[in-house]
Amino acid sequence: MAKVFGEDFSPYLEHVMPMLLESLKQTEGGGDDTIDNLVKQHPDAFSTGETTQEGDEIIHISPEADQDTAAAITVNSAIAIEKEIAADTMGTLFEFTGNHFLPWLEPCTYSLIEQLQHYYEGIRKAALTSLFQFLRSFYQLSNSPLWEPGANLTVPLDPKIVHLVETVMKPIMDLWVMEDDKSVVSTLCQDLSETLAKLGPGMLTTYFNDICRNIQAILEGKSLCQQDPDADEDDEPLEEQAEFDSVLISATGDLVSALASVLGQDFSQVFGTFLPLIAKYTTGQRSNTDRASAVGTIGEVITGMKGGITTFTQPILEVATASLKDEDPEVRSNAAFAVGVLIENSDADVSAACGGILQGLSLLFNVQPESSQAEKHGRDNAAGAVSRMIIKNSAAVPLEQVLPVLYTALPLRNDFLENAPVYRAIFHLFRNNSQLMMNYLNLLLPAFAAVLSPEEPEQLTPDIRAELVELIRHLNQQVPGQISAAGLTAVIA
Repeated sequence: MAKVFGEDFSPYLEHVMPMLLESLKQTEGGGDDTIDNLVKQHPDAFSTGETTQEGDEIIHISPEADQDTAAAITVNSAIAIEKEIAADTMGTLFEFTGNHFLPWLEPCTYSLIEQLQHYYEGIRKAALTSLFQFLRSFYQLSNSPLWEPGANLTVPLDPKIVHLVETVMKPIMDLWVMEDDKSVVSTLCQDLSETLAKLGPGMLTTYFNDICRNIQAILEGKSLCQQDPDADEDDEPLEEQAEFDSVLISATGDLVSALASVLGQDFSQVFGTFLPLIAKYTTGQRSNTDRASAVGTIGEVITGMKGGITTFTQPILEVATASLKDEDPEVRSNAAFAVGVLIENSDADVSAACGGILQGLSLLFNVQPESSQAEKHGRDNAAGAVSRMIIKNSAAVPLEQVLPVLYTALPLRNDFLENAPVYRAIFHLFRNNSQLMMNYLNLLLPAFAAVLSPEEPEQLTPDIRAELVELIRHLNQQVPGQISAAGLTAVIA
């Protein structure tokens, strides 16, 4: 209801909040009769079938019953489920009622911190999510100026926000080190990533080194939640990891990307440690999900670090170009994006590698109507990558071979964000080689009409749209008949 009514729900907080706080204070049974109750509820897990002379059954817990016994003991009560819902609800209420929630912020914060030690992982995850939501919502209310990336804070956090960050982050970091459930750590990484994107580098003042150590432990497979005490040290690792393992690696990759975004070029100080660890997840023995996630992480890190990625150009280029030939279309798609943004942002000269890169990207343009969504997305990313190469150094690109393939892929239909580099490359070529570009108007003009359609205005950013309209006006002076036939006259009227 709070999501629907927003701040209009605030009059009900005085009735709802005491009940939610009271819910988190409930006990969930236990005591001396706990085992007796479990025996009564799950007799098969404990019974041996033997009896005493008096007729009383002898109770033994046999090794064969361990699994059923553990399942019986870890069954979550209705009260625990209620607590999970209550903990999750608190974050949502702050998000949608804003200032009206502030009287409840402190008691809710301390109550949620207590739940971080609960035996039920659902409650721990709900508490984490709401605590991080508290940070984001409180920051939103502060009307703070936008943060700037970098280790040296140019836009410090408000002292009240700093206090809340310190209050919340210490118990969360304590939990992270001792947490043995992968899903809880995944939730922590995902919510921390989202919160970093909101609050910026000011959130890292105290805990940056601890966060990096925990990330490194996960990427090395050494975090507590990744340890299996029953595993044989001589066992060979499974090629296909369980889904929750992949979710953990993906969430950790998102956190690495978030750090790169908030620290910018300063992230290079630690990325040298992370890169070889991430690269290991791009190899063939890893699952498709892990490979796609790892390559995607590298691409996102590049966009965050920008020119700071230059030092790592060669190892990233090796990983990305190899991934362009991966059997999985999502891996290839992410590799195309990574190659493109690497060339765009790196100050290193990679012209010698352009031939091999173009050869790898060419495979992604072979898309049919019945192709998968990942393959179609990959074509759009490949178009963006080729366009970035053209902008960076068109002399290193055999335009007469590349442009027909590139422009046949227009208009893009799956990733409109790639329209930005595609059209910036088109503008670049019209300014520097207009005679060549006139040969491709039969492919370009229908694409122009499609992206300027009022039915899909989100295809272009306002600045790209404005420049494209100016280009069409210029072309109308030379080939008015073709402009009219493409239905573009109204655009420039």
